[in-house]
Amino acid sequence: MKMMAKLNLILLCALVSISLLADEPLLPPAKVVAWSANHHYFVESLPDGDTTVYRMPKKTVLWKIPGWHRSVFVSDTGFIAIGYEGINLLPQDYRPDIVLIQLWYDGRLVHQIRLANLVRNLTLLRRTVTHFYWGMINGFNRNNQLEVATVERTVLIDPKTWKPPN
Repeated sequence: MKMMAKLNLILLCALVSISLLADEPLLPPAKVVAWSANHHYFVESLPDGDTTVYRMPKKTVLWKIPGWHRSVFVSDTGFIAIGYEGINLLPQDYRPDIVLIQLWYDGRLVHQIRLANLVRNLTLLRRTVTHFYWGMINGFNRNNQLEVATVERTVLIDPKTWKPPN
């Protein structure tokens, strides 16, 4: 009986690991809402529309970012990070200069962060069924640094003084 339980556990683990490598289609465009941790800033991204940045509590429109974005993060200081449209998966024919993060402030694109800025050793990218997994944007932390977990390390980005990570 114990042997059968072990086999079932091994089978379950194998099925779970296979599903982790499977690519799921992205959800269709839908309204995206993001708040800064201190609730001073609010962002709303609408399908077939733009992404609007508000100052709270009066919901004053500060500025707009062109287009709809599914991956949006807001710092307590009003910086907006827009993540790559494929979120954490790159196409098989990716290029190292692909932009993964756009940093916006006061209505201006202030920096574009590329795959090569975040992942030094591209051989560490994990192949999935149809893509490569590069990592994940976790959002802004308490120090207003954008926290990005890549396949090789965690990168903390200060949007005010952006410099490529060491």
